Amino acid sequence: MLYPQANSHRDVLSLSGIWQFSLDLEGDGERHRWWQGLPSSRPIGVPGSWNEQYQDTMFFMGTGWYQTDFYVPAQWRARTLTLRFEGAGHSATVWLDSELLGGHEGGSLPFEFDISRHAKPGRKHRLTVKIDNRLGPKTIPPGGTDQSNEGAGSSFLAEAISNFSSILPEIQMLPFLLETRKQYPQVPFDFLPYGGIHRPVKLCSIPKDRIQNVRIRNDVKRTRAAVVFDISTVGSATFVEVTVTRGNKSVKAEARIGDGHAQVEIGIPKPALWHPDSPHLYHATVTLLKNTKPIDEYHTEFGIRTVEVTENQMLLNGKPIYLQGACKHEDFPILGRGLSEAVLVKDFSLMKWLGANSFRTSHYPYAEEYLMLADRMGFLVIDEMPTVGLDYKMYTDEILHKCQNLLTELIERDGNHPSVIMWSIANEPDTFTESARDFFGKLRAHAKALDPSRPVTLAAMHVPTDYTFEVVDVISINRYYGWYFDPGQLDVAARKLSEELDAIHAQHKKPILVSEFGADSMAGLHSDPPEIFTEEYQAALLKSYIDVIRSKDFTVGEHIWNFADFKTPQTYTRTVLNRKGLFTRDRQPKLAAHVMRQLWQSGR
Repeated sequence: MLYPQANSHRDVLSLSGIWQFSLDLEGDGERHRWWQGLPSSRPIGVPGSWNEQYQDTMFFMGTGWYQTDFYVPAQWRARTLTLRFEGAGHSATVWLDSELLGGHEGGSLPFEFDISRHAKPGRKHRLTVKIDNRLGPKTIPPGGTDQSNEGAGSSFLAEAISNFSSILPEIQMLPFLLETRKQYPQVPFDFLPYGGIHRPVKLCSIPKDRIQNVRIRNDVKRTRAAVVFDISTVGSATFVEVTVTRGNKSVKAEARIGDGHAQVEIGIPKPALWHPDSPHLYHATVTLLKNTKPIDEYHTEFGIRTVEVTENQMLLNGKPIYLQGACKHEDFPILGRGLSEAVLVKDFSLMKWLGANSFRTSHYPYAEEYLMLADRMGFLVIDEMPTVGLDYKMYTDEILHKCQNLLTELIERDGNHPSVIMWSIANEPDTFTESARDFFGKLRAHAKALDPSRPVTLAAMHVPTDYTFEVVDVISINRYYGWYFDPGQLDVAARKLSEELDAIHAQHKKPILVSEFGADSMAGLHSDPPEIFTEEYQAALLKSYIDVIRSKDFTVGEHIWNFADFKTPQTYTRTVLNRKGLFTRDRQPKLAAHVMRQLWQSGR
């Protein structure tokens, strides 16, 4: 699916704004045909999560209904009309007037419907969306539906307790520890499972004979780049023309369309390569022609660059690159996961202020606007699927097929962005069984079949044996020595991290990214000597880790957890938020932000 745009052949109407909203506490909205009108509705902002817009929706896991009315412009006659959601969920079901359009599962990727048959130009229509943010053992990500249900990620520990408690009497205490690990809402991950229409909703007008998709890939050899445009079309157009422009120079080529597909190759001598220090972008105009008459066009930007992996390094344009930055979340007060361009710009400006050059979309695909801005501002992005907290019992053909479909959607959406340098196929799944190697090996193979140009990684958790290290191109590890393990003992934490990095690389001979590390700090809490939860301890732990990471010649980066404090489920280990942020939730710097700025601005 092409990102919506307005040009001389296309038009876009935003449906964002104030909608009507009702909680479906009894789950009988469909039986009562709520698409005809919501009972006891109240206003709600779109885009935005429902959680912080009202007091009674903060931790709500269930079904909420959205409704709005809109007009189709009269001048949109004889056009194809599509209704596009950039992100809503976890699952969404959509009606136009009384017609069921369909549904979509997964709250982080776009979906759309052709409403040409239903919508009438010049008339008002009613749009109704049912959102269900409940998670279960077969959803991606998994989870429990309420606090009485265990999340999928805890089943291995429960089974281990059952198997070994009769052998080791001291393990009899572990059921109590398992109970204290529960949280509300019950999910096997540490961020709030927001519900709602998180991203913009758009009504699009496009030609009936049109460009359906554009995939861009490049091959750089010495001083020349070959840029290939794979273009799919709908209708009876005969030719497609591509014009590539940078500055005042442009080059053009065309190809005949056959069976709805055309491939156009354009050679660019002495290309300006995309790099964080110089994020050069080219502009491409794809024009669809019926004989010689233009009938559709699409504009996009792209960068020319290469990514490779060796035993010890990641190479960008043939030269070593070192990733420094922080993981993020789509999270901000009141908005929840709702997209705000102002917050987006603020975050990117703060990352530039820090001297960061990269981030990971933990733990789901972010809005595509993140990648557009990363392309322009020169950030390297590890693009992650919403496969967080997978239990080893989920490694079935059914779940694999669902994950492959999500990965296909992700790569189709983000494959043209030069900022995306690596695909991450999971965060902290169970990876200590051989079934993990088979499951994620097949998922990696799927990624490579769709996009052989980028390496594949997986953010692994705290286990000594990890079978996925065998299948990924870059090993990513999340480590919390000095916090969850050996709290307060920075010397022990540094020693354990160093020994583990050496052991992993000696066995697997692959570059390693420390993809998470950090400590919570309460803004304004200080101590000397540093103690846990103080700003001084957080800063000292981060500096200690970075010293170890940079002492190795096989490490390719350091990603702190996290860029900013963020909302979590309720549990005794969290004081409302996960407070591992370099910044507070409202983006004020802690001591650690200033320390990282000194390190990152000075270079590795």
